[in-house]
Amino acid sequence: MNDLEFARRVAPRLGELYGEAKRSRHSFPRHTLNCTRAVASLCCDLLASANGVDWPDGLDSKIGAVARARRINDY
Repeated sequence: MNDLEFARRVAPRLGELYGEAKRSRHSFPRHTLNCTRAVASLCCDLLASANGVDWPDGLDSKIGAVARARRINDY
């Protein structure tokens, strides 16, 4: 499974957004970076467990929280 397939498995709309961001990577590298980071943040939000704990704001913290909760391996 590649990164685009992973995004589509998390949520179809997420896959659409991720694919759109990837298509612009050569023409608009900075914009693509911002878009893919936003999509990664959304992905973390979708994978977060709904246990009511405070959810971090930064992408690095979100990725760490999802990894610690072992939510990444569910896909």
